[in-house]
Amino acid sequence: MTNYSERGQLTTAEQIADLQTRLTFQEDTLQVMSGQMALQAQELHLARQQIQLLNQKLNELFYQLEQRSSAPTDERPPHY
Repeated sequence: MTNYSERGQLTTAEQIADLQTRLTFQEDTLQVMSGQMALQAQELHLARQQIQLLNQKLNELFYQLEQRSSAPTDERPPHY
């Protein structure tokens, strides 16, 4: 609200109405932000689970590669 009195200032009633309007918008913004933060927290939790699973699979692959490379290379295949 930008209604000014004759002196160029808001009246007390206008100031109160302006503050109430601002408060309403701020409360709405906080509710929207809170919802977004909850959604992001869920997404972060899911991403952490996926990273943990990928890390486990990567470690398994490294282990398998180590096992293959440690096998003797001059060993005859079983069909000989």
